[in-house]
Amino acid sequence: MKYTLLLLALLLQLFGCASRDPYYPAPQESDTRQPSVFPPESPGKIEPAQRQPSASDSAVKELIEQAIAFHREGSYQRSVAVAERAMRLDRHEPSIYLVLAANYVALQDYSQAERLISQGLPLAEGQQQTESRFRLLLEEIRKTSHY
Repeated sequence: MKYTLLLLALLLQLFGCASRDPYYPAPQESDTRQPSVFPPESPGKIEPAQRQPSASDSAVKELIEQAIAFHREGSYQRSVAVAERAMRLDRHEPSIYLVLAANYVALQDYSQAERLISQGLPLAEGQQQTESRFRLLLEEIRKTSHY
């Protein structure tokens, strides 16, 4: 039992909390404009999903807040990485899809952003603020994309 816990702790440290290699520089972001989904003056509050809370909900919420902070800084790739970690914990949280879609819009990957919106919007049913942010982002894609 003791060895099982030790092995589990080692695996979590190696894979669950992976960080960037300090010897390789972080990729540079080419586009510094910020989509209006997470304006700097908005508090970044996330509406909770309408389901039973689990132990990982606070971890997911913290990861989403980190991803939004990276997005606001213009660190879109870092934001995507953090949001993808959140998605591995909870694939039914619409805010994760919103954050990912906003990052892909900023990175000008409009087809990926639209795919994430189409997956996340049904999950946001009944969450008016999140639904309106999805729709706002979709409008932005349609105005700026040329694909």
